[in-house]
Amino acid sequence: MTIKELEQRTGMARANIRFYEGEGLLAPKRLEKLVRKLKKDGRFAVQGQDYARKKGESTPLLVDWYNKKDISVGRYCPIDETLYSPALADALVDGFSFLEPVYRYFKSFCKAGLEDLK
Repeated sequence: MTIKELEQRTGMARANIRFYEGEGLLAPKRLEKLVRKLKKDGRFAVQGQDYARKKGESTPLLVDWYNKKDISVGRYCPIDETLYSPALADALVDGFSFLEPVYRYFKSFCKAGLEDLK
């Protein structure tokens, strides 16, 4: 995608796009690496409301993420004895530790002032 195409799709100024690109925030490779790790692990899935109309093209790996109005990562698991045992704390720590790089990635957008991309 060219800067002009990104400018048209997002409504962002070209100077802002160049700044964010220079900061490495617009390159999908970082997110692709995280998504591959999530899919390989299999415990978590992307959740969120889809746009009524697709926002555009993305890499096949990121299409589920790119066309969401909002994004969350969640996990569904059956209720079992873990819920009522001390092992729950270990499972929660392990899950949040695994997801920390994803949260840090999206936090970097807020830190850079990209929260206005909605």
